Amino acid sequence: MKKRTTTLLFCTSLTVLLFVTGFQTPNNFDLRPGKKLIVKGNMFDAGSATLSEKEAVWLVQLAKYLVKRPDLHLEITGYTDNQGDSAGNKRLSEARANSVKAYLVRNGLEASHIKTFGRGIEKPIASNETDEGRGKNRRVEIVATSPFTERPLTTSNNIPLTPEGRITAMLPPVRSLTPWDVEWHPSILNEPIYEYHRLETGPKARAEVTFSNKHRIQIAEQSLVVLYGKAASPLEGKPNEQIRLVQGGLWVKLKSLKQSEALRISTTSGEFSLGQSSAKIEVDSVKRSLVSVHEGNVSLRSTQNGAKDSAMTIPQNYGTRVASNAPPEAPRPLPPVPELLEPRLTDSLYAGEVVFAWRKASPRVRFEVASAITFAKPLYSLSGANDSAHVRFSEGEWYVKLAAIDSIGLESRSSIYLFRVVPPPVPPRFYILTLLCFMGAVGAGWWGGITKQKHIALWSVVLIAFGCASFFLLHW
Repeated sequence: MKKRTTTLLFCTSLTVLLFVTGFQTPNNFDLRPGKKLIVKGNMFDAGSATLSEKEAVWLVQLAKYLVKRPDLHLEITGYTDNQGDSAGNKRLSEARANSVKAYLVRNGLEASHIKTFGRGIEKPIASNETDEGRGKNRRVEIVATSPFTERPLTTSNNIPLTPEGRITAMLPPVRSLTPWDVEWHPSILNEPIYEYHRLETGPKARAEVTFSNKHRIQIAEQSLVVLYGKAASPLEGKPNEQIRLVQGGLWVKLKSLKQSEALRISTTSGEFSLGQSSAKIEVDSVKRSLVSVHEGNVSLRSTQNGAKDSAMTIPQNYGTRVASNAPPEAPRPLPPVPELLEPRLTDSLYAGEVVFAWRKASPRVRFEVASAITFAKPLYSLSGANDSAHVRFSEGEWYVKLAAIDSIGLESRSSIYLFRVVPPPVPPRFYILTLLCFMGAVGAGWWGGITKQKHIALWSVVLIAFGCASFFLLHW
């Protein structure tokens, strides 16, 4: 009992000590968009930029948190109260911000990942008329910045930075990894996309991202994509790309009316630049890149020995393949689209199993069924040498897509069909049964009235009930 009491007192004392010293574990920090950290003024001696070692314990923990997140850059801004002259306060606030930076750098952070500013008496968060208010204004604020364009993820009013885009459709399993995360987490619909956002799709999964300029990409199954962001004028030393396809495939549909808003997609073997166009870009099992151009033109610069070398323009309805450290193959025509044989467009489709058949002139075919024309969440999907498929439908409108895939993996543009699926027709015998019920009811009622037999009249009521039930079941 005495030993347990001693242990309890020790744990309580340690908790109080950590609370008093401002200690935080790495899991307490939150530098997502819309979040900031505040270093209080009592970490510095009065009128000084020297950090108090006792009060700065939690900066060590912050450094550990940030070392695990190398893509997360910082903006550190110092503020003061209104005591003293404006110029001196600005110098002091900047010196305090630099002290925090130096402390973090000593504990493992890259100095180039941190920017510092001194704002002096600007933007007070409390009244400068009281000691308590002035104490709150003497502070250093830390916000994360986007690693590509180095824009703050949080404004001075604690508003999140406008995202590059959002996940507008998804067929799980899809996972996300952001610069402020250490571990992957399940993606959610309408999740905002920021710079250096990674998306990974599992088997039979798919994700669609719509950017702020209406560009849209659809990520195929078992793919890994790094979304760098807009980067209209990339910073020195940063990758000159907006999307990196590590594995799998992308369907890209660009909607912007501005010719200058091209989209740059990079793979290990080249960089693809798309303007007002749509295409499929894929990385195959041996890391070769394939591009199939369905609308417009796509520019390609292949990568050889780590540097961009050969340049090429792939026109509409053509495609090419390029391997690392090799010039791209000559553009070749995309395969012809398969011809749908059945069902015919004039056929009525009934809920239940429907057989689709097509005539193909290529080794493989992509066949998909979805309730939306984007095909972001297909009901049924296959890619292979099949020439038919059996699909079970429920009532409603369904889109069917057919595309051809040639021997090296280039994919044709798709033919899309719209079918309306209605309830199956009712067999005539049910109508005959309903009619017989009503006729029997009339006959039983008439005979019961003549013979004055109540049980016959009761049968009339039963037959009318059966007839009404059958009628409503047929037409409800």
